[in-house]
Amino acid sequence: MPNSKPPAARLVDPGMRKIGLAILCFLAPLLLAWGALEWWAVQMPNSHSVKRHNMRLLEDKIDTLIIGSSSAYWDISPQLLPGSAFNLANVAQSLYYDDQLLTGALPRLPRLRRVILSVTYLSLFFQLHGSDEDDRQYYYYQEWHIPPPRFRERLDVRMWSRAALRTPVTTFESLVGALRGRAHGPLAPEPLDPPVDERGWCAREPGDPKELDASVVEAKLKYHHGLMHLSDQPANVAYLKHMIGLLAARHIELILVTPPVSQAYSSRFQSAYWNRTQETMAELARAPNVRYFSFLTAPQFQASEFLDADHLNRFGAARFTGLLEAAIDPARAGM
Repeated sequence: MPNSKPPAARLVDPGMRKIGLAILCFLAPLLLAWGALEWWAVQMPNSHSVKRHNMRLLEDKIDTLIIGSSSAYWDISPQLLPGSAFNLANVAQSLYYDDQLLTGALPRLPRLRRVILSVTYLSLFFQLHGSDEDDRQYYYYQEWHIPPPRFRERLDVRMWSRAALRTPVTTFESLVGALRGRAHGPLAPEPLDPPVDERGWCAREPGDPKELDASVVEAKLKYHHGLMHLSDQPANVAYLKHMIGLLAARHIELILVTPPVSQAYSSRFQSAYWNRTQETMAELARAPNVRYFSFLTAPQFQASEFLDADHLNRFGAARFTGLLEAAIDPARAGM
Protein backbone atom coordinates (compact mmCIF):
# COMPACT_ATOMS: atom_id res chain seq x y z
CA MET A 1 0.00 0.00 0.00
CA PRO A 2 1.51 3.39 -0.98
CA ASN A 3 2.35 5.94 1.75
CA SER A 4 -0.53 8.46 1.98
CA LYS A 5 1.72 11.34 3.19
CA PRO A 6 2.82 13.90 0.56
CA PRO A 7 6.51 13.65 -0.46
CA ALA A 8 7.33 17.08 1.05
CA ALA A 9 5.85 16.09 4.40
CA ARG A 10 7.89 12.89 4.49
CA LEU A 11 11.07 15.01 4.13
CA VAL A 12 10.45 16.92 7.38
CA ASP A 13 12.28 15.23 10.21
CA PRO A 14 10.18 15.23 13.41
CA GLY A 15 13.35 16.00 15.34
CA MET A 16 14.03 19.07 13.22
CA ARG A 17 10.45 20.16 13.66
CA LYS A 18 10.90 20.05 17.43
CA ILE A 19 14.14 22.02 17.21
CA GLY A 20 12.48 24.67 15.03
CA LEU A 21 9.60 24.95 17.46
CA ALA A 22 12.00 25.28 20.39
CA ILE A 23 13.92 28.05 18.59
CA LEU A 24 10.67 29.86 17.83
CA CYS A 25 9.56 29.59 21.46
CA PHE A 26 12.92 30.97 22.54
CA LEU A 27 13.00 33.87 20.04
CA ALA A 28 9.37 34.95 20.28
CA PRO A 29 9.62 36.45 23.81
CA LEU A 30 12.90 38.16 22.90
CA LEU A 31 11.40 39.69 19.76
CA LEU A 32 8.33 40.80 21.68
CA ALA A 33 10.51 42.32 24.41
CA TRP A 34 12.66 44.13 21.86
CA GLY A 35 9.53 45.35 20.09
CA ALA A 36 8.27 46.73 23.39
CA LEU A 37 11.59 48.53 23.93
CA GLU A 38 11.44 50.02 20.43
CA TRP A 39 7.88 51.20 21.02
CA TRP A 40 8.84 52.77 24.35
CA ALA A 41 11.96 54.38 22.92
CA VAL A 42 9.73 56.22 20.43
CA GLN A 43 7.78 57.65 23.37
CA MET A 44 10.91 58.93 25.13
CA PRO A 45 11.28 62.68 24.39
CA ASN A 46 14.65 64.19 23.55
CA SER A 47 15.75 67.69 22.58
CA HIS A 48 15.30 66.93 18.88
CA SER A 49 11.80 65.50 19.13
CA VAL A 50 10.66 68.33 21.41
CA LYS A 51 12.10 71.00 19.09
CA ARG A 52 10.58 69.34 16.02
CA HIS A 53 7.15 69.19 17.65
CA ASN A 54 7.26 72.75 18.98
CA MET A 55 8.55 74.25 15.74
CA ARG A 56 5.72 72.63 13.77
CA LEU A 57 3.24 74.45 16.03
CA LEU A 58 4.86 77.82 15.27
CA GLU A 59 5.81 77.45 11.59
CA ASP A 60 3.42 80.15 10.36
CA LYS A 61 4.74 82.69 12.90
CA ILE A 62 8.53 82.22 13.08
CA ASP A 63 10.44 85.19 11.65
CA THR A 64 13.84 84.49 13.29
CA LEU A 65 15.52 81.09 13.40
CA ILE A 66 18.51 80.39 15.66
CA ILE A 67 20.87 77.56 14.68
CA GLY A 68 24.29 76.38 15.79
CA SER A 69 25.81 74.31 18.57
CA SER A 70 25.33 74.53 22.34
CA SER A 71 26.67 78.10 22.28
CA ALA A 72 23.42 79.06 20.53
CA TYR A 73 21.22 76.43 22.19
CA TRP A 74 22.03 77.66 25.68
CA ASP A 75 23.28 81.21 25.07
CA ILE A 76 20.54 82.83 22.92
CA SER A 77 17.05 83.24 24.34
CA PRO A 78 14.42 83.48 21.57
CA GLN A 79 11.87 84.98 23.95
CA LEU A 80 14.07 88.08 24.36
CA LEU A 81 14.30 88.75 20.63
CA PRO A 82 11.62 90.84 18.90
CA GLY A 83 9.01 89.15 16.77
CA SER A 84 8.66 85.39 16.82
CA ALA A 85 12.01 83.59 17.21
CA PHE A 86 12.73 79.87 17.54
CA ASN A 87 15.93 78.15 18.70
CA LEU A 88 16.81 75.13 16.53
CA ALA A 89 20.39 74.83 17.83
CA ASN A 90 21.61 71.77 19.72
CA VAL A 91 24.58 70.29 21.54
CA ALA A 92 27.54 69.53 19.23
CA GLN A 93 25.47 70.51 16.19
CA SER A 94 27.97 70.80 13.35
CA LEU A 95 27.61 73.05 10.30
CA TYR A 96 26.58 70.07 8.19
CA TYR A 97 23.47 69.63 10.36
CA ASP A 98 22.84 73.39 10.52
CA ASP A 99 22.78 73.38 6.72
CA GLN A 100 20.54 70.31 6.50
CA LEU A 101 18.09 71.58 9.13
CA LEU A 102 17.86 74.99 7.50
CA THR A 103 17.37 73.50 4.04
CA GLY A 104 14.50 71.36 5.33
CA ALA A 105 12.91 74.12 7.40
CA LEU A 106 12.91 76.97 4.88
CA PRO A 107 9.89 75.83 2.82
CA ARG A 108 7.87 75.52 6.02
CA LEU A 109 8.67 79.00 7.40
CA PRO A 110 6.89 81.56 5.18
CA ARG A 111 7.53 84.50 7.51
CA LEU A 112 11.24 83.87 8.09
CA ARG A 113 13.31 87.05 7.69
CA ARG A 114 16.44 86.37 9.74
CA VAL A 115 18.68 83.45 10.70
CA ILE A 116 21.16 83.68 13.57
CA LEU A 117 24.04 81.18 13.46
CA SER A 118 26.64 80.85 16.22
CA VAL A 119 30.27 80.49 15.13
CA THR A 120 32.58 79.23 17.85
CA TYR A 121 36.26 78.42 18.10
CA LEU A 122 35.49 74.87 16.96
CA SER A 123 32.87 75.49 14.27
CA LEU A 124 34.99 75.49 11.11
CA PHE A 125 37.13 72.54 12.19
CA PHE A 126 34.61 70.12 13.70
CA GLN A 127 32.55 67.24 12.35
CA LEU A 128 30.21 65.20 14.51
CA HIS A 129 31.30 61.85 13.13
CA GLY A 130 34.44 60.47 14.67
CA SER A 131 33.95 62.47 17.87
CA ASP A 132 32.86 61.14 21.24
CA GLU A 133 29.50 62.79 20.52
CA ASP A 134 28.94 60.83 17.31
CA ASP A 135 25.84 59.05 18.62
CA ARG A 136 24.04 62.38 18.22
CA GLN A 137 24.11 62.05 14.42
CA TYR A 138 21.60 59.19 14.63
CA TYR A 139 19.10 61.43 16.41
CA TYR A 140 19.20 63.70 13.37
CA TYR A 141 18.25 60.76 11.18
CA GLN A 142 15.58 59.36 13.47
CA GLU A 143 13.93 62.70 14.23
CA TRP A 144 14.67 64.79 11.11
CA HIS A 145 15.50 62.15 8.45
CA ILE A 146 18.92 63.74 7.95
CA PRO A 147 21.46 60.98 7.20
CA PRO A 148 25.07 61.16 8.41
CA PRO A 149 27.40 62.69 5.79
CA ARG A 150 29.53 59.54 5.55
CA PHE A 151 28.23 56.24 4.20
CA ARG A 152 29.90 54.11 6.87
CA GLU A 153 27.72 55.60 9.63
CA ARG A 154 24.60 54.85 7.58
CA LEU A 155 25.19 51.13 8.13
CA ASP A 156 24.98 51.47 11.92
CA VAL A 157 22.07 49.76 13.69
CA ARG A 158 21.35 53.05 15.49
CA MET A 159 20.08 54.49 12.22
CA TRP A 160 16.82 52.57 12.58
CA SER A 161 16.76 51.23 16.14
CA ARG A 162 15.73 53.80 18.73
CA ALA A 163 16.28 51.33 21.55
CA ALA A 164 19.86 50.76 20.40
CA LEU A 165 20.49 54.51 20.19
CA ARG A 166 19.11 55.25 23.61
CA THR A 167 20.66 51.91 24.74
CA PRO A 168 18.46 48.96 25.79
CA VAL A 169 19.34 49.45 29.45
CA THR A 170 18.29 53.12 29.46
CA THR A 171 15.10 52.31 27.58
CA PHE A 172 14.22 49.43 29.92
CA GLU A 173 14.90 51.50 33.05
CA SER A 174 12.73 54.29 31.66
CA LEU A 175 9.88 51.87 30.97
CA VAL A 176 10.14 50.28 34.43
CA GLY A 177 10.20 53.71 36.07
CA ALA A 178 7.10 54.77 34.15
CA LEU A 179 5.26 51.57 35.07
CA ARG A 180 6.09 52.09 38.73
CA GLY A 181 4.83 55.65 38.63
CA ARG A 182 1.68 54.90 36.68
CA ALA A 183 -0.36 54.84 39.87
CA HIS A 184 0.31 58.57 40.21
CA GLY A 185 -0.47 59.50 36.61
CA PRO A 186 -0.49 58.39 32.97
CA LEU A 187 2.20 56.12 31.54
CA ALA A 188 4.76 58.66 30.32
CA PRO A 189 8.57 58.66 30.06
CA GLU A 190 10.87 61.19 31.64
CA PRO A 191 12.76 63.44 29.18
CA LEU A 192 16.28 62.33 28.27
CA ASP A 193 17.67 65.87 28.00
CA PRO A 194 17.45 69.07 30.07
CA PRO A 195 14.11 70.87 29.64
CA VAL A 196 13.47 72.62 26.32
CA ASP A 197 10.85 75.38 26.31
CA GLU A 198 8.20 76.08 23.69
CA ARG A 199 10.64 78.26 21.72
CA GLY A 200 13.39 75.64 21.64
CA TRP A 201 15.60 77.26 24.29
CA CYS A 202 17.35 75.32 27.04
CA ALA A 203 18.03 77.74 29.91
CA ARG A 204 20.92 76.49 32.02
CA GLU A 205 21.23 77.23 35.70
CA PRO A 206 24.55 78.56 37.07
CA GLY A 207 27.21 75.89 37.11
CA ASP A 208 30.03 75.00 39.45
CA PRO A 209 32.45 77.97 39.79
CA LYS A 210 35.30 75.45 39.56
CA GLU A 211 34.46 75.11 35.84
CA LEU A 212 36.37 78.38 35.38
CA ASP A 213 39.51 77.23 37.20
CA ALA A 214 42.60 77.39 35.01
CA SER A 215 43.25 73.66 35.18
CA VAL A 216 39.68 72.80 34.17
CA VAL A 217 39.72 75.28 31.29
CA GLU A 218 43.06 73.96 30.09
CA ALA A 219 41.71 70.40 30.11
CA LYS A 220 38.67 71.51 28.14
CA LEU A 221 40.81 73.23 25.51
CA LYS A 222 42.90 70.09 25.18
CA TYR A 223 39.72 68.12 24.59
CA HIS A 224 38.47 70.64 22.03
CA HIS A 225 41.77 70.68 20.17
CA GLY A 226 41.47 66.91 19.87
CA LEU A 227 38.18 67.43 18.02
CA MET A 228 39.47 70.15 15.67
CA HIS A 229 40.99 69.41 12.27
CA LEU A 230 42.11 71.95 9.69
CA SER A 231 41.12 69.44 7.01
CA ASP A 232 37.44 69.93 7.94
CA GLN A 233 37.48 73.64 7.11
CA PRO A 234 36.72 73.41 3.35
CA ALA A 235 33.60 71.31 3.88
CA ASN A 236 32.34 73.53 6.68
CA VAL A 237 32.89 76.70 4.66
CA ALA A 238 30.98 75.06 1.82
CA TYR A 239 28.04 74.44 4.16
CA LEU A 240 28.11 78.09 5.21
CA LYS A 241 28.16 79.30 1.63
CA HIS A 242 25.28 76.99 0.75
CA MET A 243 23.21 78.47 3.58
CA ILE A 244 24.08 81.99 2.48
CA GLY A 245 22.93 81.22 -1.06
CA LEU A 246 19.66 79.65 0.10
CA LEU A 247 18.86 82.61 2.29
CA ALA A 248 19.87 85.22 -0.30
CA ALA A 249 17.47 83.67 -2.81
CA ARG A 250 14.65 84.31 -0.31
CA HIS A 251 15.91 87.75 0.82
CA ILE A 252 16.62 86.44 4.31
CA GLU A 253 19.45 87.90 6.41
CA LEU A 254 22.10 85.71 8.03
CA ILE A 255 23.63 86.92 11.28
CA LEU A 256 26.88 85.13 12.15
CA VAL A 257 27.77 85.61 15.80
CA THR A 258 30.50 84.46 18.16
CA PRO A 259 29.12 84.34 21.72
CA PRO A 260 31.16 85.32 24.79
CA VAL A 261 33.59 82.91 26.42
CA SER A 262 35.70 83.26 29.54
CA GLN A 263 39.02 85.04 29.28
CA ALA A 264 40.78 81.92 30.51
CA TYR A 265 39.34 80.03 27.53
CA SER A 266 39.93 82.62 24.78
CA SER A 267 43.49 83.33 25.94
CA ARG A 268 44.44 79.76 25.06
CA PHE A 269 43.22 79.85 21.45
CA GLN A 270 45.65 78.61 18.82
CA SER A 271 46.10 81.25 16.13
CA ALA A 272 46.16 78.62 13.38
CA TYR A 273 42.47 78.03 14.09
CA TRP A 274 41.15 81.37 15.28
CA ASN A 275 42.84 83.51 12.62
CA ARG A 276 41.34 81.28 9.93
CA THR A 277 37.92 81.68 11.49
CA GLN A 278 38.18 85.47 11.55
CA GLU A 279 39.42 85.58 7.96
CA THR A 280 36.56 83.37 6.84
CA MET A 281 33.97 85.45 8.70
CA ALA A 282 35.31 88.63 7.10
CA GLU A 283 35.05 87.03 3.67
CA LEU A 284 31.53 85.72 4.19
CA ALA A 285 30.31 89.02 5.64
CA ARG A 286 30.97 90.66 2.26
CA ALA A 287 27.76 89.05 1.02
CA PRO A 288 24.90 91.62 1.07
CA ASN A 289 22.69 89.45 3.27
CA VAL A 290 25.38 88.54 5.86
CA ARG A 291 26.66 90.31 8.96
CA TYR A 292 29.12 89.08 11.57
CA PHE A 293 29.37 90.08 15.23
CA SER A 294 31.94 88.84 17.71
CA PHE A 295 31.27 89.03 21.44
CA LEU A 296 34.16 86.72 22.23
CA THR A 297 35.64 88.82 25.03
CA ALA A 298 32.73 91.13 25.80
CA PRO A 299 33.75 92.83 29.08
CA GLN A 300 30.21 92.98 30.44
CA PHE A 301 30.18 89.33 31.42
CA GLN A 302 31.13 88.20 34.89
CA ALA A 303 32.11 84.76 36.14
CA SER A 304 28.66 84.40 37.70
CA GLU A 305 27.08 84.57 34.23
CA PHE A 306 28.98 81.61 32.79
CA LEU A 307 27.86 78.00 32.90
CA ASP A 308 31.41 76.88 32.13
CA ALA A 309 34.41 78.20 30.20
CA ASP A 310 32.61 78.59 26.86
CA HIS A 311 28.89 78.71 27.68
CA LEU A 312 26.59 81.14 29.47
CA ASN A 313 24.01 80.30 32.11
CA ARG A 314 20.49 81.68 31.88
CA PHE A 315 21.47 85.01 33.42
CA GLY A 316 24.37 85.50 31.02
CA ALA A 317 22.21 84.34 28.12
CA ALA A 318 19.60 86.98 28.91
CA ARG A 319 22.26 89.71 28.91
CA PHE A 320 23.93 88.40 25.76
CA THR A 321 20.64 88.15 23.85
CA GLY A 322 19.96 91.80 24.64
CA LEU A 323 23.42 92.84 23.47
CA LEU A 324 23.02 90.81 20.30
CA GLU A 325 19.70 92.39 19.44
CA ALA A 326 21.14 95.85 20.08
CA ALA A 327 24.01 95.10 17.69
CA ILE A 328 21.67 93.74 15.02
CA ASP A 329 19.20 96.65 15.26
CA PRO A 330 20.83 99.68 16.89
CA ALA A 331 17.90 101.94 16.01
CA ARG A 332 15.49 99.71 17.89
CA ALA A 333 17.85 99.49 20.86
CA GLY A 334 17.91 103.28 21.13
CA MET A 335 14.14 103.55 21.29
